[in-house]
Amino acid sequence: MEVTADKNFTVNAPVDKVWGLLSDPSRVVVCVQGAQLTEIVDDNNFKGKISVKIGPVTSKFNGEGRFEKLDAQNKEMVLQGAGKDTGGKGSASMTMTVNLKEVDGATEVTSSIKLSITGKLAQFGSRMIVAVNDKLIEQFVAKFREVAEGGGETAAAPAPAAPVTAAPAATTAASSQPAASTVEPTSAADPALEGRVAELEATVKRLETQIRVMQTQLNAEEPEPVNGLQLVGSALKGMFGKK
Repeated sequence: MEVTADKNFTVNAPVDKVWGLLSDPSRVVVCVQGAQLTEIVDDNNFKGKISVKIGPVTSKFNGEGRFEKLDAQNKEMVLQGAGKDTGGKGSASMTMTVNLKEVDGATEVTSSIKLSITGKLAQFGSRMIVAVNDKLIEQFVAKFREVAEGGGETAAAPAPAAPVTAAPAATTAASSQPAASTVEPTSAADPALEGRVAELEATVKRLETQIRVMQTQLNAEEPEPVNGLQLVGSALKGMFGKK
Protein backbone atom coordinates (compact mmCIF):
# COMPACT_ATOMS: atom_id res chain seq x y z
CA MET A 1 0.00 0.00 0.00
CA GLU A 2 1.31 3.43 -0.93
CA VAL A 3 0.33 6.90 0.29
CA THR A 4 1.64 10.34 -0.58
CA ALA A 5 1.67 13.63 1.28
CA ASP A 6 2.70 17.15 0.26
CA LYS A 7 3.50 19.71 2.92
CA ASN A 8 4.49 23.35 2.61
CA PHE A 9 5.35 25.48 5.63
CA THR A 10 7.36 28.56 6.56
CA VAL A 11 10.12 28.81 9.16
CA ASN A 12 11.13 32.20 10.56
CA ALA A 13 14.85 31.52 10.23
CA PRO A 14 17.52 32.09 7.55
CA VAL A 15 17.57 29.53 4.76
CA ASP A 16 21.17 28.49 5.49
CA LYS A 17 20.28 27.69 9.10
CA VAL A 18 17.23 25.67 8.07
CA TRP A 19 19.29 23.77 5.50
CA GLY A 20 21.99 23.03 8.08
CA LEU A 21 19.42 21.50 10.44
CA LEU A 22 17.58 19.45 7.81
CA SER A 23 20.77 18.02 6.31
CA ASP A 24 22.22 16.90 9.66
CA PRO A 25 20.56 13.68 10.93
CA SER A 26 22.06 14.06 14.41
CA ARG A 27 20.31 17.42 14.84
CA VAL A 28 17.02 16.92 13.01
CA VAL A 29 16.27 13.58 14.72
CA VAL A 30 15.12 15.42 17.86
CA CYS A 31 12.23 16.79 15.79
CA VAL A 32 10.86 13.36 14.82
CA GLN A 33 8.48 11.93 17.41
CA GLY A 34 9.64 8.51 18.64
CA ALA A 35 12.80 8.51 16.51
CA GLN A 36 16.34 7.72 17.59
CA LEU A 37 19.60 7.91 15.67
CA THR A 38 21.80 4.86 16.23
CA GLU A 39 24.68 5.30 13.80
CA ILE A 40 26.09 7.77 11.28
CA VAL A 41 27.78 5.66 8.61
CA ASP A 42 29.11 8.55 6.51
CA ASP A 43 28.04 11.94 5.19
CA ASN A 44 25.12 10.45 3.24
CA ASN A 45 24.15 7.32 5.18
CA PHE A 46 22.82 6.74 8.68
CA LYS A 47 20.85 4.23 10.75
CA GLY A 48 18.08 4.66 13.28
CA LYS A 49 14.87 3.39 14.78
CA ILE A 50 11.40 4.78 15.32
CA SER A 51 8.30 3.80 17.26
CA VAL A 52 4.93 4.53 15.62
CA LYS A 53 1.41 3.81 16.86
CA ILE A 54 -0.96 2.70 14.10
CA GLY A 55 -4.46 2.12 15.44
CA PRO A 56 -4.19 -0.15 18.50
CA VAL A 57 -0.73 -1.40 17.47
CA THR A 58 2.59 0.22 18.33
CA SER A 59 5.23 -0.76 15.80
CA LYS A 60 8.97 -0.34 16.23
CA PHE A 61 11.10 -0.08 13.11
CA ASN A 62 14.85 -0.47 12.64
CA GLY A 63 15.97 1.15 9.43
CA GLU A 64 18.49 2.98 7.31
CA GLY A 65 18.43 6.35 5.61
CA ARG A 66 20.36 7.76 2.69
CA PHE A 67 20.60 11.20 1.10
CA GLU A 68 20.25 10.44 -2.61
CA LYS A 69 20.59 14.15 -3.36
CA LEU A 70 22.07 16.87 -1.20
CA ASP A 71 22.43 20.08 -3.20
CA ALA A 72 23.43 22.81 -0.76
CA GLN A 73 23.70 25.48 -3.45
CA ASN A 74 20.13 25.06 -4.71
CA LYS A 75 18.82 23.91 -1.31
CA GLU A 76 17.36 20.66 -2.63
CA MET A 77 17.51 17.20 -1.07
CA VAL A 78 16.12 13.73 -1.69
CA LEU A 79 16.04 11.29 1.23
CA GLN A 80 15.44 7.55 0.93
CA GLY A 81 14.56 5.48 3.98
CA ALA A 82 13.58 1.87 4.63
CA GLY A 83 12.92 -0.17 7.75
CA LYS A 84 11.47 -3.41 9.09
CA ASP A 85 9.12 -3.85 12.01
CA THR A 86 10.97 -5.58 14.87
CA GLY A 87 7.88 -7.71 15.57
CA GLY A 88 7.66 -9.01 12.01
CA LYS A 89 4.43 -7.15 11.26
CA GLY A 90 5.71 -5.62 8.04
CA SER A 91 8.08 -3.10 6.52
CA ALA A 92 8.02 0.47 5.31
CA SER A 93 9.95 2.57 2.81
CA MET A 94 9.91 6.29 2.18
CA THR A 95 11.08 8.80 -0.37
CA MET A 96 11.07 12.46 0.64
CA THR A 97 12.00 15.44 -1.51
CA VAL A 98 12.60 18.85 0.05
CA ASN A 99 13.20 22.26 -1.47
CA LEU A 100 14.00 25.43 0.47
CA LYS A 101 13.44 29.00 -0.69
CA GLU A 102 14.22 32.25 1.07
CA VAL A 103 11.25 34.60 1.33
CA ASP A 104 11.65 37.98 3.09
CA GLY A 105 14.30 36.66 5.47
CA ALA A 106 12.32 33.53 6.32
CA THR A 107 12.46 30.07 4.73
CA GLU A 108 9.69 28.44 2.73
CA VAL A 109 9.87 24.64 2.91
CA THR A 110 8.25 22.57 0.16
CA SER A 111 8.22 18.82 0.73
CA SER A 112 6.71 15.71 -0.79
CA ILE A 113 6.63 12.30 0.88
CA LYS A 114 5.86 8.94 -0.69
CA LEU A 115 5.32 6.18 1.88
CA SER A 116 4.97 2.48 1.13
CA ILE A 117 3.76 -0.08 3.73
CA THR A 118 3.81 -3.87 3.32
CA GLY A 119 2.84 -6.82 5.50
CA LYS A 120 0.29 -6.94 8.31
CA LEU A 121 0.50 -3.19 8.88
CA ALA A 122 -1.13 -2.59 5.48
CA GLN A 123 -4.36 -4.12 6.77
CA PHE A 124 -5.18 -0.91 8.63
CA GLY A 125 -5.94 0.70 5.29
CA SER A 126 -4.83 3.87 3.59
CA ARG A 127 -7.13 6.14 5.62
CA MET A 128 -5.49 5.11 8.90
CA ILE A 129 -1.96 5.28 7.48
CA VAL A 130 -2.59 8.75 6.04
CA ALA A 131 -3.96 9.97 9.39
CA VAL A 132 -0.89 8.67 11.25
CA ASN A 133 1.47 10.13 8.64
CA ASP A 134 -0.25 13.53 8.79
CA LYS A 135 0.02 13.54 12.58
CA LEU A 136 3.73 12.74 12.47
CA ILE A 137 4.34 15.53 9.95
CA GLU A 138 2.36 17.99 12.08
CA GLN A 139 4.44 17.11 15.15
CA PHE A 140 7.67 17.36 13.17
CA VAL A 141 6.86 20.81 11.77
CA ALA A 142 5.97 22.16 15.23
CA LYS A 143 9.19 20.85 16.81
CA PHE A 144 11.36 21.86 13.86
CA ARG A 145 10.07 25.42 14.03
CA GLU A 146 10.83 25.48 17.74
CA VAL A 147 14.40 24.33 17.16
CA ALA A 148 15.11 26.48 14.07
CA GLU A 149 13.49 29.68 15.31
CA GLY A 150 14.46 29.49 18.96
CA GLY A 151 17.60 27.38 18.91
CA GLY A 152 15.93 24.83 21.22
CA GLU A 153 18.25 21.91 20.48
CA THR A 154 18.73 19.31 23.18
CA ALA A 155 22.51 19.29 23.02
CA ALA A 156 23.68 22.40 24.84
CA ALA A 157 27.21 23.69 24.50
CA PRO A 158 29.43 23.23 27.57
CA ALA A 159 29.52 26.27 29.88
CA PRO A 160 32.75 28.28 29.69
CA ALA A 161 35.21 27.72 32.50
CA ALA A 162 35.18 30.29 35.31
CA PRO A 163 38.13 32.71 35.32
CA VAL A 164 40.87 31.94 37.86
CA THR A 165 41.81 34.80 40.21
CA ALA A 166 45.20 34.57 41.97
CA ALA A 167 45.39 35.27 45.72
CA PRO A 168 47.25 38.47 46.74
CA ALA A 169 50.09 36.47 48.35
CA ALA A 170 50.57 34.41 45.23
CA THR A 171 50.53 37.54 43.11
CA THR A 172 53.22 39.17 45.24
CA ALA A 173 55.42 36.09 45.10
CA ALA A 174 55.03 35.85 41.37
CA SER A 175 55.97 39.48 40.87
CA SER A 176 59.34 38.90 42.57
CA GLN A 177 60.29 36.17 40.08
CA PRO A 178 62.06 36.93 36.79
CA ALA A 179 59.77 37.36 33.83
CA ALA A 180 59.35 34.23 31.74
CA SER A 181 61.05 34.25 28.40
CA THR A 182 58.86 34.42 25.34
CA VAL A 183 59.30 32.73 22.00
CA GLU A 184 58.79 34.84 18.94
CA PRO A 185 56.46 33.17 16.43
CA THR A 186 58.00 32.24 13.14
CA SER A 187 57.01 34.37 10.18
CA ALA A 188 56.38 31.41 7.90
CA ALA A 189 53.58 28.93 8.58
CA ASP A 190 54.61 25.32 9.28
CA PRO A 191 52.77 23.09 6.74
CA ALA A 192 53.02 20.09 9.08
CA LEU A 193 51.51 22.09 11.94
CA GLU A 194 48.70 23.36 9.71
CA GLY A 195 47.94 19.76 8.73
CA ARG A 196 47.78 18.71 12.37
CA VAL A 197 45.50 21.63 13.24
CA ALA A 198 43.15 20.68 10.37
CA GLU A 199 43.18 17.07 11.58
CA LEU A 200 42.37 18.23 15.11
CA GLU A 201 39.45 20.34 13.89
CA ALA A 202 38.07 17.33 11.99
CA THR A 203 38.48 15.16 15.10
CA VAL A 204 36.60 17.66 17.27
CA LYS A 205 33.79 17.84 14.70
CA ARG A 206 33.48 14.04 14.68
CA LEU A 207 33.41 14.02 18.49
CA GLU A 208 30.63 16.61 18.54
CA THR A 209 28.57 14.49 16.13
CA GLN A 210 29.17 11.34 18.19
CA ILE A 211 28.11 13.19 21.34
CA ARG A 212 24.81 14.22 19.71
CA VAL A 213 24.24 10.61 18.61
CA MET A 214 24.87 9.30 22.12
CA GLN A 215 22.56 11.90 23.63
CA THR A 216 19.69 10.79 21.40
CA GLN A 217 20.34 7.19 22.45
CA LEU A 218 20.15 8.08 26.15
CA ASN A 219 16.49 9.08 25.68
CA ALA A 220 16.64 11.07 28.92
CA GLU A 221 15.50 14.58 29.80
CA GLU A 222 18.92 15.58 31.11
CA PRO A 223 21.88 14.08 29.20
CA GLU A 224 25.10 13.60 31.09
CA PRO A 225 27.29 16.75 30.87
CA VAL A 226 30.13 16.51 28.41
CA ASN A 227 33.57 17.87 29.29
CA GLY A 228 34.51 19.43 25.96
CA LEU A 229 37.89 20.65 27.29
CA GLN A 230 38.80 17.10 28.29
CA LEU A 231 37.87 15.78 24.83
CA VAL A 232 40.02 18.40 23.10
CA GLY A 233 42.88 17.70 25.54
CA SER A 234 42.72 13.99 24.76
CA ALA A 235 42.76 14.70 21.02
CA LEU A 236 45.77 17.03 21.40
CA LYS A 237 47.61 14.47 23.49
CA GLY A 238 47.05 11.81 20.85
CA MET A 239 48.24 14.06 18.04
CA PHE A 240 51.21 15.86 19.67
CA GLY A 241 52.14 13.56 22.53
CA LYS A 242 54.40 11.33 20.43
CA LYS A 243 57.59 12.66 18.93
